[in-house]
Amino acid sequence: MVAPMAMVFAMAIVGEIGSYTLTSDWKLRIYLPMPMTWGNHGQLHGGQEDSVAMKTVKFSIAGSVMAPVRSHQRLLQCIHSLWRGQISGSLPDQLESAKSKMSDEDVQQNKTRKLLEEIRLSGYNIIGLSLSIQGAFSDLLDISSFSDAIFEDLGSMEFRHLSKLINLVFVPLVTYCPSKFWKKWMLNLLRPLLDHCEDLLYYAWFSLMHHGRAKVPYYFGKLSGPTENIEKFEDTQLLEFTREVSHLLGVLSSPESNNGLLHYLLTHDCLGSSRMSLFGYWVDDEATTSAISFCLAMVRLAGSTDNERCKLFVADELLPSIIRRLDDQLPCAMRNLIFKFNSSTNDTVDKDLIDLMGGEKGNAYVENNFTCWLAKQKEDLRAKAFCSAPMEFNGEWNWEFEDEFQRYLPVYFNMLQEVDAMDDSAEGDCSGMNALLQKLNPQFRSKYAIYSSEHPYLREISRMQKGSDRSYSVIERLEENLEIQSTFDAYEVDQSVGEHKDLLLQIVGQLTNAKENKQFQPLTPDPGDFAPHLKPYARFYIQTKLKMSMSVWGLALPRALHTINCINFGIRISVIYLPTWLTILSGSENDTYARAAMQIHLHEDYDNYLASGQLDSYIYSHVSEDFSDEDVENNAVPQKFSVLDHDLIHLSLKRRAQIVDMHNQVCTYSKCLRDLLENESLKDRLMSLMSELNAEGFFDIDSNSVNWDNECFSKLVEKFKNEVFTGHSLPRRYTIQGIIDYWAILQEKDNTWQTFEKVVTGTSTKLIAYLPQFWRDTRYYKHEYYDIVREPLKKDCCFIGTGWKTEYHKTM
Repeated sequence: MVAPMAMVFAMAIVGEIGSYTLTSDWKLRIYLPMPMTWGNHGQLHGGQEDSVAMKTVKFSIAGSVMAPVRSHQRLLQCIHSLWRGQISGSLPDQLESAKSKMSDEDVQQNKTRKLLEEIRLSGYNIIGLSLSIQGAFSDLLDISSFSDAIFEDLGSMEFRHLSKLINLVFVPLVTYCPSKFWKKWMLNLLRPLLDHCEDLLYYAWFSLMHHGRAKVPYYFGKLSGPTENIEKFEDTQLLEFTREVSHLLGVLSSPESNNGLLHYLLTHDCLGSSRMSLFGYWVDDEATTSAISFCLAMVRLAGSTDNERCKLFVADELLPSIIRRLDDQLPCAMRNLIFKFNSSTNDTVDKDLIDLMGGEKGNAYVENNFTCWLAKQKEDLRAKAFCSAPMEFNGEWNWEFEDEFQRYLPVYFNMLQEVDAMDDSAEGDCSGMNALLQKLNPQFRSKYAIYSSEHPYLREISRMQKGSDRSYSVIERLEENLEIQSTFDAYEVDQSVGEHKDLLLQIVGQLTNAKENKQFQPLTPDPGDFAPHLKPYARFYIQTKLKMSMSVWGLALPRALHTINCINFGIRISVIYLPTWLTILSGSENDTYARAAMQIHLHEDYDNYLASGQLDSYIYSHVSEDFSDEDVENNAVPQKFSVLDHDLIHLSLKRRAQIVDMHNQVCTYSKCLRDLLENESLKDRLMSLMSELNAEGFFDIDSNSVNWDNECFSKLVEKFKNEVFTGHSLPRRYTIQGIIDYWAILQEKDNTWQTFEKVVTGTSTKLIAYLPQFWRDTRYYKHEYYDIVREPLKKDCCFIGTGWKTEYHKTM
């Protein structure tokens, strides 16, 4: 509906300047002088005193103002939609040019430009005025139409539009909204606006400080002229927008406006990350002055409540930025930008910032502690700033980025730990943000003040969360890799039933554990988890710690370098193949943990050595025996594995013995069946046995009437075993397998050896060929070292935070 009406509106604007008529669909005739008159009155609550005359005006025009409010909201939708991409491309050239802020020599375009601005301002004014009327939120205003008018094209608004919207609509909204309507109006209107503003201001100020220009060109509008003039205009627009946002935050935190609103918004995650970009990093004195009341309220809440969000804001954002503002000797992006704007900082504003940090006034002890603390912080930051870049760092070193990375690192590790500790087997849709919120550890939620699904850390955790594949079918895995064309499992008779079942259960359990161990390794640090400007520092940090650990533990350097190369490509490395990440990266000296990681790394190499088959003959000779420590040291462990834990060696030898035994059993079985076919006397003796089994229904697999408890079956199976497999200790299941395979061969009298090759040799060859993969697929061990490494992030880690946080709190 809005799009076609916007085009009608656009044509009306071009066709008639001064007054215009919309189509009958709107049922509305608007004359600009009327709303502009109300708009001028409405502008009074942008900062002027609420005089008696103003109150009289409000009450006298209340009825006449509320009648066209909804019409003005629809009109604003049309105005806003003119900047929407799909509509903007089809506008008349005159109107498209008039949307630009830059004036030109075309008189008609300038008139159109002025008209568009006046309509927008009058609409904002009339809505802002309506908010001040008693009963507006309960009886007069409809939040749905209000939201449509404002937010449908919020992303298409330029900075100048957002500035007017905040000043004329949202400041009155915050000022006049009763507390009983906060849930309905503030959460649905203020939160999306602040989220949008925070994102825009962060990208704009970050790129301006570190790249020399705010890289958000759309929000400045279409500009033309010399580059120098355009850049000055962009800076001016950004400053004006920042001032309006700072003013809004100052109003919502002011007790005179709405006492308790700030705390309410914090507990509902309405302030996003609350970064200092909201205030332009203190670069502009006017924005700084407006923001001080907000920051002061946050400091007070941090001290008087247990709201962790306030404490994090004060520690991670407020204090570091104030120190940079106050230290004019510190080479940093903020000071460079102040110099670029040619604006020397105001001593009064600096004093207000010092008072903001200084704690209790009039207390000489506290003031002295604060002075010492501030001096030390300046000294520490200068030392960081003037420190040479590490020679191994690849790229341009920025000490502020590295400092930001170090401050974020403890938070990152805590999120990593939280993700890894989550119970992926819990019922419910874990992908939903609300479900994810409920899965967070209560202590973690409290520490980072995560009260709703809107919290930025929750979005990051959702992105980091591991994939889940617990529905994986081991039977499917067996069918994929073990294509043995045999039906012997349908004839589990006597003791062979339990024997065969136990073997299958063992295989299934081993495959399941190995699969889950492979798929659900604890998360490890990945540079890809960090913001683009922090990735080089995350990569450098991980590489440095990894090299140090390799050097200390004496692990193979080529393997370490391979791992580092993987990290360079952002690959998340499984800790089962590396020394423990938390020990390496957090600087913890947990000897037990470090030893476990090193032993597991070495154990994997030992298993790879066993896979070569070099020890299979030795292992086969000890299949029925225990491997003594002395025997292991002398025969089963090359020198490079001499430090490997003997329990791990025994586990590997025991598991390898199973593989060797399986290989020899298959070979023995195949040889016995071949010997049977070559022994005519034996074949004659078995003829009556096979006929008797057939007569009893042994081979009738589709019949439900066969009595499998028939004592005759047991006697005949035992007789076949003694005749064919005498002298070999094969499990009973091979006897059943032999009977079935021999019967299949007998059915093809004219192709005996071809059938043998297909039924016996072919199957045996496939099974033997699969054994190396089976050795890899079933690699799972129960040992204390593996228990430690499988859940490293659940162990307590001593993270080294930035020292200034603790020191500052001691002075408060």
